[in-house]
Amino acid sequence: MTSAKPATAPRIEHRSGRAALLTTPAGRIAAIAVGAAFIAAMVLSPAVQLVPGIPLTFQILAIALVAFLFDGRTAFAATALYVLLGALGLPVFAGFRSGIAVLTGPTGGYLLGFILAAGLMGFLATKAHAPLRAGRVPLAIGILVAAGLAGVALIHVVGALGLMTLGGMAPAKAVASTTVFLPFDLAKIVVAALVAAPVLRAFRRQLLRPGRAA
Repeated sequence: MTSAKPATAPRIEHRSGRAALLTTPAGRIAAIAVGAAFIAAMVLSPAVQLVPGIPLTFQILAIALVAFLFDGRTAFAATALYVLLGALGLPVFAGFRSGIAVLTGPTGGYLLGFILAAGLMGFLATKAHAPLRAGRVPLAIGILVAAGLAGVALIHVVGALGLMTLGGMAPAKAVASTTVFLPFDLAKIVVAALVAAPVLRAFRRQLLRPGRAA
């Protein structure tokens, strides 16, 4: 007489292609809200005026972190929510400014660039998930930095266009005004990548996309 083997619960594999945190509407909404709040909190950081009328802030650092830790859709929505809150009157823009006038002013292009870049960085950053699962952290950091650089480039292109169309600035002056900030923004991206990689590793089950089934 053979003893029956105890029944084991079937192993449920997450195959949705999304990080566990983002598989439910509640999880995604929470991530969007947290992301928007984190970006808005950067208004508390000191704004440095390298160019008159264009402040140096830490919003790009926050947007990059949100994009790296979540995904493109979530980062896009979180940044759009941040901009919407500012447009509705919450003083979350640089210098504690708010209102539609900021969106239609000379630096309005940067705010639009933030939204577009958040989606782009978040989409590209998911390419770092497979190396992170495999323990190839330096490669993953390189991918995150590359994703961030693409986002920064987009922000500065859209920002320069805003300076020209909304601020009436000559093209050469607009390009010169925005490129002053590039070294600082690149440094923020590197910091964001160095912070995001270990966080993604530590919370891999919640934040990393699942790998293909063996």
